[in-house]
Amino acid sequence: VGKIAVGRLRAGNIRTGQAIARINPAGQIEMGKVMQVYSFANLQRTAEDQVEAGSLAAGVRITLTIAGVVSPTQTGDLTNTAMVTTSQATDPNPGNNSDPDLNPQAALALAKRGVLNMTVVAPNDRADVGDVISYTLVATNTGTAPLTDVTISDPLLGALVCAPTQPASLAVGLTVTCTGAYTLTQTDIDAGQVLNTATADSSETPPVATPNAVPAPPSPNLAIVKTGTTGPVTIGDMISYTITVQNTGNVTLDDVTVT
Repeated sequence: VGKIAVGRLRAGNIRTGQAIARINPAGQIEMGKVMQVYSFANLQRTAEDQVEAGSLAAGVRITLTIAGVVSPTQTGDLTNTAMVTTSQATDPNPGNNSDPDLNPQAALALAKRGVLNMTVVAPNDRADVGDVISYTLVATNTGTAPLTDVTISDPLLGALVCAPTQPASLAVGLTVTCTGAYTLTQTDIDAGQVLNTATADSSETPPVATPNAVPAPPSPNLAIVKTGTTGPVTIGDMISYTITVQNTGNVTLDDVTVT
């Protein structure tokens, strides 16, 4: 078969004293053997590296292992492409020559949903002081790296009930779900909604703020009752009237007048 010749590196950046290649095990390649022939480490390649492996007998396989150092400024994924050439044949499957190296990215998302229960305080067809909004908050690891110390907070809701308990550790794709409740006030109904912001955070990501608005629809209504002196009256008698105006809606009324 003959010995494998260690070829050359082109356009590389090799540090002084750094090992370039080794044959393992030393010696010749034999028919049917699978072995590691070349091993490159920390080459800091800037262009194309080329290794000439000499002649290969039928059925012989060689393995080339390359290990590089990812630049601290690298973002996104890395893709490494290898090509095999010979004067006697072409690569029958060039589509398998590239392999992506995923660069883990930390990412956190927060979804918040509130549902108003209008049946707590009668009548049951409108929002009233004392009705309750139930909130569900879900933080999801949407990145490609694990997250630790994941928390959800909402100043309007106070203490939340969460599963898993927080701070939580989330593998890729997993979630932490928290629930909380808020009781409507007259100020909320006058504003027509409850608007607040929840925040999710972790040790690997910046805080993620998610605002949420739950409608508290105003339902204005006014009732008036008028009563006068009862019994028979004659000419010259004084009749007294009482007029009662009542806000029977759920929202504060302004500029109320009686004529």
